[in-house]
Amino acid sequence: MSFELKVKTFIEEEQLLQQGDHLLVAVSGGVDSMALLHYFIQTQEQWNIQVEAVHVDHMLRGGSLC
Repeated sequence: MSFELKVKTFIEEEQLLQQGDHLLVAVSGGVDSMALLHYFIQTQEQWNIQVEAVHVDHMLRGGSLC
């Protein structure tokens, strides 16, 4: 089963979206969150939803904070 079909099936089974919903997707820039954002942007007309993204930087990676 493809990624897209898995996401679609899960959304339908759990009744997570309704037509006209406004979806705010929090993304870190990592592969998982970007794939999810890409899915929703590509399917927003199909779901009849508005999609926006907000970047969340947890500052858990990278160099020292000092």
